[in-house]
Amino acid sequence: MSNVVMDAIKVCKELAAFLVDENQALRERRIEFVESNLKQKNRMATDMEKNLKKVHDERDSLASNPVTKRALKDLQVALDDYRRHARQNLMLLQAAHNATADFLMMVKEAVEAKKPKVNTYGKDGAVSQAAGNVSLVNKAI
Repeated sequence: MSNVVMDAIKVCKELAAFLVDENQALRERRIEFVESNLKQKNRMATDMEKNLKKVHDERDSLASNPVTKRALKDLQVALDDYRRHARQNLMLLQAAHNATADFLMMVKEAVEAKKPKVNTYGKDGAVSQAAGNVSLVNKAI
C-alpha cells in the first residue's frame, strides 16, 4: 500500500480524533482547551493539507494500482469522518462565540443602565437629564 495514502489516512484520523476532543471541550465550556491547543490544531490541519496534496499529485498512479485503490477508499472514509467532526466543530465554535458576544452585550447594557444621570442646561437654559456622556468643553475666557 502507498505510504502517501497511508500518511494521509493517519493524519485525517488524528485530526478527526482531535476534533472529537475539542468538540467535547466546547460542549463542556472548557474554552481554555481550545485556546491552548490552537497551534496544534493548525499544525495538524496544515499536515493534512500537505498530505492530501501529495495524494492529489499522485492520483493517476495511485488509482491504477488495485491495492492503493482500496487505500484511496479508506482515505475517503477518513475524510468523510473528519468533515463530519469539522462541521460539528464549526457549529460549536460559532455557538460559543455567539454566547460570549451575547454575554458581553448584556454586561454592556447593564453598565449603561447603571450610569448616573447628569443634570445639564440646554441651549434654552432649561435643565435636562442626560445620560452620563457629558464632556467638558475647554474654552478660554
